[in-house]
Amino acid sequence: MNKKMMHPADILVCYMERIYQYGMTTTSGGNLSVLDENGDMWITPGGTDKGSMTREDIVCVKKDGTVIGKHKPSSEYPFHQKIYQANRKLKAVLHAHSPALIAFSVVRKLPDTTLFPALYHTCGKVTSAKYAMTGSDELGEIIAAEFEKGCDITILENHGLVAAGESMEEAFLKFEALEFGAQIEMNTLSIRQKRAGTFPAGELSGIAQKDRRQMIEENIPASVCGEEKEIVFSEEEKKAGQELCRFIRRAYRQKLICGAWGSFSVRLDNNKFVMTAKKADRGMIQEEDLVCIDGESREQGKIPDAYWALHQEIYREHPEINAVIVAQPVCVMAFAVKGQALNTRLIPESYMILQDTVLYRTEEYFAKPEKAAKNMKETDTLFLLENDAVLSVGKSLLQAFDRLEVSEYTAKAVISAMEIGTPVQIPEEQIKSLRIIR
Repeated sequence: MNKKMMHPADILVCYMERIYQYGMTTTSGGNLSVLDENGDMWITPGGTDKGSMTREDIVCVKKDGTVIGKHKPSSEYPFHQKIYQANRKLKAVLHAHSPALIAFSVVRKLPDTTLFPALYHTCGKVTSAKYAMTGSDELGEIIAAEFEKGCDITILENHGLVAAGESMEEAFLKFEALEFGAQIEMNTLSIRQKRAGTFPAGELSGIAQKDRRQMIEENIPASVCGEEKEIVFSEEEKKAGQELCRFIRRAYRQKLICGAWGSFSVRLDNNKFVMTAKKADRGMIQEEDLVCIDGESREQGKIPDAYWALHQEIYREHPEINAVIVAQPVCVMAFAVKGQALNTRLIPESYMILQDTVLYRTEEYFAKPEKAAKNMKETDTLFLLENDAVLSVGKSLLQAFDRLEVSEYTAKAVISAMEIGTPVQIPEEQIKSLRIIR
């Protein structure tokens, strides 16, 4: 799919389908719009089924106010119009009622975007907008004022959110990332055990908030992996790239990643591996969204994602590892944010697949990926990178993916168990019989 060549109506159908299928709006909820190159607005209709929308349902509102289409535009069309008038850079507006962000909107709090770097860098400036009646001019003025001040997303009190960008892809990735972050933050609040000296999500002091933001802002790779060069792929290497794309899209469907995050790679030979490129939409990833790194060079015209150095050092240090995944699933990430390892000794199947999870403190991998790679033992399969991500490795892409998936299901079960009572570990003698070597 060439997103640059898509008709505005098809863009709206595509992203509304993703929002609905991902459980981030209801049949009747939410609305999207884009401006075309002529300045005409294409917008989703009011009162139609968001789960079965087609391009024929999309409405065009011309610059002179003429409405073209078989439906009326969304009842919240006025605030879309006002946002575009308030900030001329914006070409796409998204409004939805996703569950986690609704929860924040009804308690009138903002999600903490400084929980980990990917969240902070993706979502941009998040603000709140005072409550006003749905579809009213007053609501439109309030929302437009936030975007006029340069926000990326505004949480509407008791209502949901509005995200905007220079494209619908940009607006959607911001929104989806913030929903993920909100779910992660709520999961951290369900984990009752607190490690001494940490700051629980949503309870950061002003100093801690500032320090964390500074750490996040400084988390930028020093280079983009050497010089560019033209790289030739064998048929086998092309198949590895195709398989990588299939697993990335699968991870997206399984809600292990969102469109803006997820760093996946597979080894091609001793010095060569292929991985996700910077800013690729993981939900719609294609082979051209991958980049090959060969020794100290990278594929011409492409930039790898921010974790390339960590992938590279792991492959250099561990010849038995052929796949690396870095992701931010909403349940296991709660443990990474809390700064505590996930206890896999509660469930035999989890321990068999994951063994004991490893927690890396921030200073152990941000600046020194080579040190982190050297510290990995043969029995280590899953790593929680404090306030950042979850890393899984494997002899194959399937094995690394399975470990990531098992960790998320395990974390979800453990968080639920904590709501019921006190989790009890399986006996130590059984743990010994379940130990394996990677």
